[in-house]
Amino acid sequence: MSIDTRFTPAIRSALLEKMHDLNNSRTPQGDNRLDEPKARAGDRVSLSADALRIHAAVSMTAGQEVFDAERVMEIRLALATGSYQIDPLRVAEKFHRFNINL
Repeated sequence: MSIDTRFTPAIRSALLEKMHDLNNSRTPQGDNRLDEPKARAGDRVSLSADALRIHAAVSMTAGQEVFDAERVMEIRLALATGSYQIDPLRVAEKFHRFNINL
């Protein structure tokens, strides 16, 4: 069994909503908000590392199922029959790997 570290539907939805809000922060004419100064020649824009990671994660998960329904049913059956085994060392390793990737 492997732990799925992709975003849950709720997190993915929140990220997409935030990106939508950011994209719609411009007026219909395409100008920046009225309270923001206009860009001048030589001005630069860069995205933070967090923004780039969010964009990459949303792109990677677009159109994908975030969980394996068949695997969920297998685990439910194993839990119901009492045959589900947990390997604590494997769980600890997955947590460790997940924390390193943050």
